[in-house]
Amino acid sequence: IKSQATGGFQAFIIHYREDPDQQNLIDWIQEDWLQCCGIEGPKDWDRNNYFNCSSSDIGSREACGVPFSCCKRKPNTGERSIYERGCLRAGEEWLELNLVSVVGTVVSTMVLQNFEVAKVIYEKGCIQAGEEWVERNLLAIVTGAVATAFAQCYLSIDATFSANCVLIQQSLSYFQILGICFAQNLRVDIFAQKAKWH
Repeated sequence: IKSQATGGFQAFIIHYREDPDQQNLIDWIQEDWLQCCGIEGPKDWDRNNYFNCSSSDIGSREACGVPFSCCKRKPNTGERSIYERGCLRAGEEWLELNLVSVVGTVVSTMVLQNFEVAKVIYEKGCIQAGEEWVERNLLAIVTGAVATAFAQCYLSIDATFSANCVLIQQSLSYFQILGICFAQNLRVDIFAQKAKWH
């Protein structure tokens, strides 16, 4: 499962700006659900053509950055620490502008940079955050899986011994409709979150 999730997330990162639905999904995963950035961390966004550092050659404002969904909000304001430019790039620019005023060695500057970036970017990768979420919610996941398996077994046994298959088909249709409703609810939540960003 982990390798499939990693592969899917890599595809999402590579095609981030190309598919709005995938973009909304990955923004929701990174910002609202898992509060993470990339697969293993922010450097994974170098795989995307828009955020890759070589994109600065073609004038991309997002070059050497990450999506806004990687950025932490300022406490109690809802504002982002760094909004349009991408957190990592803006953090680096801040350090460049203030480097003269910073007294210390190169080592202390690097420590400061890591400290400042950690304030504005989720450093935890989404795979690790997902694993932690599954561990925290394992009981609910197992309960749902057992309930679903029980319902399927019950419907299967009922179908075998029942002459009225129409009722069973209707029950299955209700499960499908429920799945569609959950998907639609997720879609609405994604658009609501997106509306908050603009």
